[in-house]
Amino acid sequence: MAFFDGARTGGPLGALLVWSVAGLLLLGLGALRDRRAGSRRDAGRTAPTLVDADT
Repeated sequence: MAFFDGARTGGPLGALLVWSVAGLLLLGLGALRDRRAGSRRDAGRTAPTLVDADT
């Protein structure tokens, strides 16, 4: 970019920006999906209870 004085760099920089934003959005969606799957997975579990050894 410095050698060509920034000539015609808008297209490649725009493409890089679009791909970067798309990647960040996909990462965010994946994190939300994992968080929801974890809460659904834990919803059916009950808390462990202590068992009296004398019974």
